[in-house]
Amino acid sequence: MTSEYIKPSEDDLESGSPQEELVEHAETEVASRGHELFGLNKNEIADLKEKIAKSEGTIRMFIHPSFGLMYKNSETDSGMSDEDYTNAANTVMAATMKVLSAKSEDSPPVIILEDDEIFQSCAAFYDKGSDSSGQDYYLIETQHSNPAPKIPKGDGDKVEYMSDQESWTLLSGVLAELGTKKIIAGGASFKMRPIDDEVEQQHKKNLETVYGPYRRKRLEHGAKNVQYSLNHCFGMALTYLSHAFDVELSNLTYPDNRKSRRNIEKGKT
Repeated sequence: MTSEYIKPSEDDLESGSPQEELVEHAETEVASRGHELFGLNKNEIADLKEKIAKSEGTIRMFIHPSFGLMYKNSETDSGMSDEDYTNAANTVMAATMKVLSAKSEDSPPVIILEDDEIFQSCAAFYDKGSDSSGQDYYLIETQHSNPAPKIPKGDGDKVEYMSDQESWTLLSGVLAELGTKKIIAGGASFKMRPIDDEVEQQHKKNLETVYGPYRRKRLEHGAKNVQYSLNHCFGMALTYLSHAFDVELSNLTYPDNRKSRRNIEKGKT
């Protein structure tokens, strides 16, 4: 998918929508209840561990929920129009706000992965939801148009960042240390594609490396067919996270979702 960064004009904004409020917060700093996961102090780490323990090892994760607000799908390979993309993002962001606004001490902690281009404005936007509930949430800045965490490495003058594999491995290790066992995940950009038999055989070793853990877990859950790829932001995150955790799809993934996965796993397209 080729994406182009586009800041919406006022004429594009729907009054009262997450899109409108996101632009309103475009110049604000990271807000008070949003804690960067890789910057927690000892007390905050202990607090998050306690929250995850209360939820029996479950966390909620939203992967690039605002993606469709700031990007337009110029090749439309997702099968969605720009308007559909924006509507999907508005829906996922509104649901994220609803989760953050819920007052429950036993609710799973919320971790949000957002693109580095819009990271700060998104944090300020989400703070409005957490303010009403008093619930903290946790943020991970990702690479541009890529859900992999953006984590610097080395001490040289030139800033370099971990590779996708390195950053996902680090994140998985951190989540495991915090006591995470299960992730309920949602996001605004998810696509699955069937893999034909010829491609499967040609790339069998690589496909096993990439999708093996995910496929085995799906077979354990009763899937008949696991010969498909996981694409776009959410699909990439699902692939990596499945190597370490049980990842459950929420009902907030677009354009593909739990129903389309059930169909493809039954051999339907």
